[in-house]
Amino acid sequence: MDIYDIEPTPGKVFSYPSPLTAELWGEELWERRSAELTPRYLHRYGGPRRERDALDAHGFWELTFAFSGAGSLVTAEGDIALRGCGAILVPPGLLHAESAPEPWDTLWIGLAGSLLDGLAPKLLILQEASPLAPQAELLWRWSRRQIGLIGPELDAGIRLLVTGVLRLARQGGQNRDAGWLARVLDMLHAQLAEPLEIPDLARVADFSVGHFQRRFKEETGETPLAYLTRLRMEEALVQVRESNMPVARIARLVGFRDPLYFSRLFRQHFHASPTQIRQAHPPAPSSRESDGDGDGFHRGAG
Repeated sequence: MDIYDIEPTPGKVFSYPSPLTAELWGEELWERRSAELTPRYLHRYGGPRRERDALDAHGFWELTFAFSGAGSLVTAEGDIALRGCGAILVPPGLLHAESAPEPWDTLWIGLAGSLLDGLAPKLLILQEASPLAPQAELLWRWSRRQIGLIGPELDAGIRLLVTGVLRLARQGGQNRDAGWLARVLDMLHAQLAEPLEIPDLARVADFSVGHFQRRFKEETGETPLAYLTRLRMEEALVQVRESNMPVARIARLVGFRDPLYFSRLFRQHFHASPTQIRQAHPPAPSSRESDGDGDGFHRGAG
């Protein structure tokens, strides 16, 4: 049977004895196990994965390579979401677990050797690792055979895969943190009238909801909801001062379905009602109404 005849089936457990047996390596120089990088185990799982009650840690680096689906790496600092094809290098000693309510086709590789000794002991995450998927798939198919002295080939495949992950991380742009805040802010500014929810923004950032809320506040000093509400109120103030639009239409333009709820928030922010501000700062006679429309956020705003 050729290794290419082995097709993984999503939703089933794929595993084989762990740790890898010493019989896969030999005594000759070219048959010996690599001291720089070698696999401790390779496990693959294609179904849902329930989060454990307690987080675990191990004393070596582990590569998690996701082929498809969606799941999260759960850590004490927060959850890290992966969708599609991505990879995570988990350092020794980090408490973690995996969680996936839906099918998540994932390959776990325990790593041994000196190659990673110089890396800082922190997570390395690639949200887009699809260029490495063929190599990871080939490595898995080859490992399932466990026939003959295939250990040196496994070492070589592991090295190609791990150095590929490190290369993509060094190139930048493939890292999960690159540009996430800019993407979220662009969405907020462009879709003030839309019924935005926190999970929508977390998906744009490629974070779990909890981790996204923490990171957003660290970067901006505000919660996502407070930031969005402030943007909406600032745009509403511009429209109140510079247009003759009815207050109800301005409310819809900045994302509020309920004009009374909008007016209460407006007064909280500016200590005056829209009518009072318009009377104090009447728009120019040439101001025209906008045709903007939309829905809002929670209780009157979407």
